[in-house]
Amino acid sequence: MKKKQILLTDIVTLSRNYGSQAITLPLVEELSKNAHCVLALSPKFLVQNRQFARNNRLNIIAEPNTITALSLVSVWFKMLNFIRNFYLRLSGRRQTLDEEKKHLSIFIKNLKQSEFAIDACGIEFVGNTSLVKKWLQLLKTAVGQTLSAKFHKPYFKYTKSYGPFHGLFYRFIVKKLLTKLPFILIRAGRGESANFQEVKKLNLSQPIYSFADISIMLRPAPAAWAKKYLQTQKISLKKPIIGLSPSAVIRALPSEWASGKNHLNLCLKIIEFFQAEHQIVLLPHALGEGQNPKTSDLALVREIYSQLKNRRNVFVLSDQTLTYAQVRAIIGLFNFYICGRFHGVASALNRAVPVVPLAWHIKYDDLMALFLAKYPLINSRKLTVNQALSKIKISYQNQNWFNRDEVLKKKEAIIREIKKSLKLMVSEEI
Repeated sequence: MKKKQILLTDIVTLSRNYGSQAITLPLVEELSKNAHCVLALSPKFLVQNRQFARNNRLNIIAEPNTITALSLVSVWFKMLNFIRNFYLRLSGRRQTLDEEKKHLSIFIKNLKQSEFAIDACGIEFVGNTSLVKKWLQLLKTAVGQTLSAKFHKPYFKYTKSYGPFHGLFYRFIVKKLLTKLPFILIRAGRGESANFQEVKKLNLSQPIYSFADISIMLRPAPAAWAKKYLQTQKISLKKPIIGLSPSAVIRALPSEWASGKNHLNLCLKIIEFFQAEHQIVLLPHALGEGQNPKTSDLALVREIYSQLKNRRNVFVLSDQTLTYAQVRAIIGLFNFYICGRFHGVASALNRAVPVVPLAWHIKYDDLMALFLAKYPLINSRKLTVNQALSKIKISYQNQNWFNRDEVLKKKEAIIREIKKSLKLMVSEEI
């Protein structure tokens, strides 16, 4: 019997982005037991992802242009699309229009062939970004849901983080979109966590469920592979290894956020503190093109490394061929980890490695609360560089807050709960 098809949307890119891999790969692995998955990625990264897709036996297509897609259901966007098309033709970009038309056609074809669609993005409706960015992101988020409604296909949002929802009109639009879902799955911690409460304030009529992020389920590559790989990078397994994953997101935070604007300086001070007696591994999570330190962790890592006065015991893992399963295995060999990426923190907890999150969103607090009763967390919005560094030093020197056996025990219980979230979403559809 031919497997039914599921369309996964809002993935953006898998290649060079370990966070997207962390969510998508275990989701596809679970869904593929009963269905065939088609993944819709940003057209900007489609060519870049083709080899990765072949290597992982993934079927990828391009997401449609936001304005072009919404013009199918809105008079206002139809008018905007007409003006945009006229401009592109006038400027000699007819090929762009042809490609967008093709992408939309393929997307709709796959949507019609699918039993249902799942929005697989990890975080949505972040209202404390710039005004233009937050509205563009909201419109892009609405595409999959709007087209699914047009073609009468069930549409779900899988477990993710939401908000904050700044602005009355913004909250109104977000609520309007969420109200059309059969239920809400919140990526949260124990009970009614901070993110759960944030969504609850919208006073939605449908049920709200709290589940951990599916990335916790992702299986790492073999430890033997990771050990061999680190040795090829001249990193000794006989000396303590401190992992550090800077975040381009924190680097790009508004200037009024305390250690956000000084994220680079904090990373430099962390390296200076540890490097005398430890090896420091700089591990970027969102590689991007490696050019802009406000959008690419790899570019940020290179910027940090270039400003080091002393590079002794400091190693940069910039290998763009690494998969996230391999990165997770590498993280499992760290003695201590300071991480500005949500899925890096998830990997540390999965491998029972003491981790201090450099946080910019309540989702970090929610994640840590799943595994630990008490834990350190650096709030990049409030703590200064010196306050953050002091907290990191204390957390490293006294690790009574971290119980490895308890973390591993909770991991198994959390994975069972994640499988419940999958069952809740697909049991009546597959």
